[in-house]
Amino acid sequence: MPHTLRNDADTLVERKRQDLSRKHQTKNRLFLRNILNGIFILLSLISIIGVILSSAGSRALMASYMIGLVAILIKMVEVMLRMPGIRKEN
Repeated sequence: MPHTLRNDADTLVERKRQDLSRKHQTKNRLFLRNILNGIFILLSLISIIGVILSSAGSRALMASYMIGLVAILIKMVEVMLRMPGIRKEN
């Protein structure tokens, strides 16, 4: 009987350890997503302002479009992190 109790206790401790690890990973992923969203918003605003202030055919307009494309790529990475089936979790 004591052997069974020890196995149950070990199982419970292991489960608690896995739960803490999962919570830590979730917290880290949320932090990364927040950082990526902040960068996306900042680059989007810069791009919009650049498009509004640039004249047609200027280099500034092309640079604004490029900044907008980079912002979209960053947003795509953030969306991929949000999808639960992308990374296999144990």
